[in-house]
Amino acid sequence: MKNSQSYDDLIEDAYLLIAEGRLEEARAMAQELVNNRVEAGFEILASISMADSDIDGAISHLEQGIDLLPDAFRLWLQKGEFLASAGRFEDADDALNEAMATRDSVPDMVKLARGHLLFLQEKIDDALNVLQEIEHPEYYLDALLEQVFILDTVGQYQMLMEIAQEETADLEEPETEEEALILSEIFAYIAKAAYQLDHPEEEVQSYLDLSLDLDRSNEMALWLIREQHISFSDHAKVYFLEVVGKIADPQAVHKEFQTSYQVVADSVEEALGYIRQFEGNLIDPKSLKVIDQEVQSNPEDLSKGIYETAEFQIPD
Repeated sequence: MKNSQSYDDLIEDAYLLIAEGRLEEARAMAQELVNNRVEAGFEILASISMADSDIDGAISHLEQGIDLLPDAFRLWLQKGEFLASAGRFEDADDALNEAMATRDSVPDMVKLARGHLLFLQEKIDDALNVLQEIEHPEYYLDALLEQVFILDTVGQYQMLMEIAQEETADLEEPETEEEALILSEIFAYIAKAAYQLDHPEEEVQSYLDLSLDLDRSNEMALWLIREQHISFSDHAKVYFLEVVGKIADPQAVHKEFQTSYQVVADSVEEALGYIRQFEGNLIDPKSLKVIDQEVQSNPEDLSKGIYETAEFQIPD
């Protein structure tokens, strides 16, 4: 029998395989965990089913785990979340109640799930009230993100800005990559709200800068940049560009960088113009050079601008 560290490694490897689309390999690892009555094995099998868009299969795996491990908090919690996604709201509520009653229950995690369930039931005020009860640092940002997501969805932009501005005013720097990604999403939602409320462009840009400083590939932030100056062209193509350049800061230890972009534009030259505008004062605009490119047609008639970015890499 493996020790707990071995199981942890197996669990981590299985989720990495799922992310890579190697589902059968992940399934074999999950089955080994299941054979040893490890709760995460059933969660991984459920995740594999979800990757195959089989929500009923995912719920079935969780129920098999619950039959074997009836006090397993995460299995009950995930069952509640999946039932909610499937529109089975009463069953989801029952599962979350069971999760709350388990020995190892984490109440704030249940509140997060319940807040989303209430949102799906269009009980907006109830959802927000539940989410605002969450104060534990480990779940606080997730709760705030769920609140701004809900307010954005229902078009309550003024309330979104009031809540998000207040709650982010005294936040410390994120300690983990996950926290940085969540906070980037929150600032992108604030930027969108400011845009929808016709606030000055400089204010919108200030929140976009905060978002992109934390995650330069944030999809909503990139969408909003395109949306602010939306432009279409019958001649536009999709450019996948590998680019090298230099950091503008003279104090930078490593000045040269390499990165990639997906840009919709009429030409490579126009694509580079979008990139220079996006990077702003960070780079030397004259230093940009395309070292590799792929060009595709634009059958979906996408608007012009940047759609994907990558982190800066330091060439060997």
